[in-house]
Amino acid sequence: MLKSHSLRQIILELATLLLILLALALPRSAQLARFVTPDEQLWLTRSANFYEALSRRDYAATFQREHPGVTTMWAGAMGFFRLFPAYKDLTPGQVNLDKFNEFMLRNIVPVSRLEVLREGRLIMVIAHVLILMTGYLYARRLLGTFPALLGFLLIAFDPFHLGLTRLLHLDGLMTNFILLSLLAFLVYLNEKRALHVLVSGAAAGLAWLTKSPALFLLPVIGILVLVDLWQSYRAQGMSVKLVWKSVWPGLVWALAGAGGR
Repeated sequence: MLKSHSLRQIILELATLLLILLALALPRSAQLARFVTPDEQLWLTRSANFYEALSRRDYAATFQREHPGVTTMWAGAMGFFRLFPAYKDLTPGQVNLDKFNEFMLRNIVPVSRLEVLREGRLIMVIAHVLILMTGYLYARRLLGTFPALLGFLLIAFDPFHLGLTRLLHLDGLMTNFILLSLLAFLVYLNEKRALHVLVSGAAAGLAWLTKSPALFLLPVIGILVLVDLWQSYRAQGMSVKLVWKSVWPGLVWALAGAGGR
């Protein structure tokens, strides 16, 4: 009976993981070459400049915008690497949108802008799915299988979120990294395993690399650390050991975030 129950539980867990995977991946990966948005033309150009700068190891030139949009440009640069690796050799260097469009319309270019954009979008979709699948695993540890499943199905089919996570753009990626960072840190507060702090900090660092408003995670995690310290104080009284036990996760989180950045 125990083995039968365990087998049913394993099948249920695998079925929910497959359901979440399909719900996240299928609507986001469909018909990625059927439309273009204005901001993506800019980010495709910045990704081209990013790719060109990396190829020359001119790391100062990888800075394209104050956002800073690094994770998005990595996805766009991978699109060039996969479909048009010779771009770095043929490009006239760092270009603006008009010069980039002029270059990509030449006959010597083997792919279109839309093809490279689609490839970058596909890489973004894969990243979104991986981040959200990891977030689901953390949410399941916090809430249980069915509440987490319901919550992530709502995320998967939310029209605004769905639209943003099909683009070579910043906001969807920043949002998902923030969600993962918060979920991982909340799980740490429940389970007290250092791995969760590292995951949370790394996700925070990647969120900061995506878009600067993600810095709001700093006060949020600080408040969570203080709440944990207050709860420990009420249960055990104040001591140096107690303070360190509550504060060190915040320091490790910040270092992990800085390392990710």
